[in-house]
Amino acid sequence: MKEYVKLSEVCNIIMGQSPESNSYNELGNGLPFFQGNADFGELYPVTKMWCTEPKKIVEKNTLLISVRAPIGALNFSTERCCIGRGLAGITAKAPTDLKYIYYGLMNKKEELNRLGTGSTFKAINKKVLENTLIVKEKAERQHNIVKVLDKNILIIAHLQKQLYLLDELVKSRFVELFGTYPANEQKGWATAKSARCAVLEAKYGSSRPAADWRNSYPYLRMNNITYDGELDLSDIKFITYPRWKEDCLECTVKRGDVLFVK
Repeated sequence: MKEYVKLSEVCNIIMGQSPESNSYNELGNGLPFFQGNADFGELYPVTKMWCTEPKKIVEKNTLLISVRAPIGALNFSTERCCIGRGLAGITAKAPTDLKYIYYGLMNKKEELNRLGTGSTFKAINKKVLENTLIVKEKAERQHNIVKVLDKNILIIAHLQKQLYLLDELVKSRFVELFGTYPANEQKGWATAKSARCAVLEAKYGSSRPAADWRNSYPYLRMNNITYDGELDLSDIKFITYPRWKEDCLECTVKRGDVLFVK
């Protein structure tokens, strides 16, 4: 039977705090400043802003976690830096492997989002992080798990690269066959507006404010569409329609529809 420990038992947690806005700069003065998930890269954050009067500082190789929507994104700091209120810093107590904590928290993203509170932006506090349960393993076992998962991540990265290259191949073949408008006019292809080429029905979204989920309907926002064309449903908002047939159905989509961020 698996045993669990609270995150606070095996890690130290530092909650971020936003410094005074007049201490921000883009000139490289002070410490790198990371405000939230928007500063995250694949594994390490990308420095866009610096701060001369930091409130909360974390050291190199600290695990950074987004505590505001979207909750649960993870990165490792590459240097001493300042963190804003959208992040928390996690360091491991010996003999815990911080990379093991990283993989453990990757598996907790949905759970952390469910525990998030707030009407405009969901967020979790320090207590939620402290009470998050991690599977208890001996140090040697943790290291072995990390090695296996690191290999799996590497394989996934290679496969994703292959898929990207195949996608680019399809695009290049299409251009090779049909060219790119208007430079392809010499090919003699007939052109027409999309509405004449297929049966299309365009629907536009609503801008109603979020509502209580008990008397409303779930809706997709721009934030739910990822850069790779997938849907992230970890943070769904709700909307109220007094006249269901007249209002809501006008912007309802079904499986197979194409969502376009304008």
